[in-house]
Amino acid sequence: MSNSATEKVGQPLWQDRAAQVSLGLAILLNLILFLVVLLAHQQLNEAVTAGSVAAGGISGAVDPAPAPNAGAPFNVLILPIIGLVSWIVGGALGAYYYSPRADAPMAYIVWAAVALIGLATWVPVLSLILKL
Repeated sequence: MSNSATEKVGQPLWQDRAAQVSLGLAILLNLILFLVVLLAHQQLNEAVTAGSVAAGGISGAVDPAPAPNAGAPFNVLILPIIGLVSWIVGGALGAYYYSPRADAPMAYIVWAAVALIGLATWVPVLSLILKL
């Protein structure tokens, strides 16, 4: 009698459908986010800078003096970079959990977290785009 947990023990990582879907979804979300940010980069940076200056900067609510970088443009490209770094680190960590000990559930949890981080990096970009 065979169950799915014992079948995964000898299965190579690149043949695991769940790993392909979770890692593929995470990198696809990140690549699309890079495209969206690159296409709207100038407008997004202007929207963040204008909102920051109009609100008196982040420290405006606490201190009457404006923040030193209140007029500097915010680089929105940091968000897809965060997604890419999490994909690389999470992919490697998941592969570590997957291969030697066949601890596939932990690997799937890590890869699902990477996909969620990819979704979370979309939230600020979409909120900025909807304000444009």
